[in-house]
Amino acid sequence: MEEKGKIMPEISVIVPVYNVEEYLRPCIDSILEQTFTDFELILVDDGSPDRCGEICDEYERTDTRIRVIHQENRGLSAARNAGLDQMSGEYVTFIDSDDVVAEDYLELLFNCAAEYKAQISVCQMYEFQDPEMLLKKAAGTGEKRVISGQEAVLDMYMDKKEVPVNACSKLYHKTLFDELRFPEGKLHEDQARVPRLLFMADTVVISYNQAYGYRTRASSIMHSKFNVKRYDDVEAVEGCIRFFRNHQNVRVADAAVNRRNKLLALYTLFAYRDHVHHEVPKKYRMSQYQALKYLYKNLTDDQYTYQLAKVHPTWLLPHVYLRKVKRMLGIKVPE
Repeated sequence: MEEKGKIMPEISVIVPVYNVEEYLRPCIDSILEQTFTDFELILVDDGSPDRCGEICDEYERTDTRIRVIHQENRGLSAARNAGLDQMSGEYVTFIDSDDVVAEDYLELLFNCAAEYKAQISVCQMYEFQDPEMLLKKAAGTGEKRVISGQEAVLDMYMDKKEVPVNACSKLYHKTLFDELRFPEGKLHEDQARVPRLLFMADTVVISYNQAYGYRTRASSIMHSKFNVKRYDDVEAVEGCIRFFRNHQNVRVADAAVNRRNKLLALYTLFAYRDHVHHEVPKKYRMSQYQALKYLYKNLTDDQYTYQLAKVHPTWLLPHVYLRKVKRMLGIKVPE
């Protein structure tokens, strides 16, 4: 059994738990095996219908750093918020209950934040399905980049993978959550809050080392048939647009507008592909032609080809053929 640490730990680790009985133990074990030990682990059982609640209680009995919160099912945001309301650390990080972190995940993020006096530190994520793909220690050259929070938001909206929109893989100073919580009852809660958190941070340090393992599952939201609830994503970005405009930052607001328009175009194509376009809220509806035209004008050719392959693979061959003909005729093709 672990000895009690300080009353106020340096880091609070919040893990929302729901219906992940198969994956929960590897997640918790990876946290308890951290080289950085001054943390509390808050497991929030969000009314899970399987044995997750029992597993959480079992771990709580074996390690005094663990606290378990049981609540009725209210969703990921509510579970995170419950953890935030109970946390006592100087910093906080979120880990999804089916993911796994390297043993030096907390050490890496904490040292980055401390060295550069950053309100947010970020490490890189990697996807895995097979446990053999997991990294025991963070992998990379150790290279870092220190930028302002506003620069971090711009990088995120430009789809630079080093600053993902995910709430996970980041360490936040507790003061960023003084007046901010995740929106309940919505999908894509990260899209609604992470840009604001980054924007409010004076300094963000990015480590290029991979230390957060993101488990890919066929049953996850991002791998299922398109659901019009995904438009919560667009609504989340629109909330950020208003936030940035209220803070009179035109550059960041414009970047958010571009993100919203790109999402609208992509979701239009997904909705038509899965024959649910008639369910799309009227204010977000556009034709396939409008969507394709927007993406063609605002993505690189490689990005456009990639998205086309995802939403309408049968259209890919004509597109590639037309691009080849245009180049033969000397007609400029977007790079």
